[in-house]
Amino acid sequence: MTQNIYAYVALPGSPMFDLIDVRTLPQTMAEWSNYSLNQTYNKQASNLYHIGGFHFHSGKGDKTDRNFPGLRRLLIASFELIIHLRWKFRYFGHFDTEKRIIEALLKRASRRSEKSDVVYNNPIS
Repeated sequence: MTQNIYAYVALPGSPMFDLIDVRTLPQTMAEWSNYSLNQTYNKQASNLYHIGGFHFHSGKGDKTDRNFPGLRRLLIASFELIIHLRWKFRYFGHFDTEKRIIEALLKRASRRSEKSDVVYNNPIS
């Protein structure tokens, strides 16, 4: 079991607040409670959200490890290295192509996981 913590929320007064388009900010407390950088229209802030999330979920037993077990890890390994470097050097721009490929790989991994769950949960008698 894992617990995800997303600290990358651009709240007013925080250093990340300047990265977002203030016109897209929530107006009510309920909207603020569901707000994250993933929902912004600011590309750099959204990239930071994805790069940070991927960077922190790449350890042994974390999401990336579960989505790409064994040799399948090689499919994502080069992107892990690039994301590690992006995080280290705080470079969050020009992430579109990598993001599309990573999302396609994750989508494929999710489909594979769903298929194995169906087989596991519905054994043939």
